[in-house]
Amino acid sequence: MGSHNSQLYRNNRNAIKQRVAKTGEPCHLCGMPIDLNAGKAEPLSFTVDHVIPVSAGGTDLMNNLVPAHFKCNRIKSDQVVVGKPKKGSKATRKWW
Repeated sequence: MGSHNSQLYRNNRNAIKQRVAKTGEPCHLCGMPIDLNAGKAEPLSFTVDHVIPVSAGGTDLMNNLVPAHFKCNRIKSDQVVVGKPKKGSKATRKWW
């Protein structure tokens, strides 16, 4: 199981944030760009989502973590989302 306090989680979160900065990878949940300059708890700020939630046995391994907006991740909570958003400038899922 994973923990937001684990060193593995923090290392993988930092690696994903660097990847987003380099590639412009969007939010895995809605498909919109992530604002890396936004404050920590602002709606469009960067966070990492567990594809399989920790509460459902998910881990902090890289293959279970994806970039997400703070607000999308909070609304998704510990649900499992099937499918991926389409690339582009329009949201494919509306979480708020």
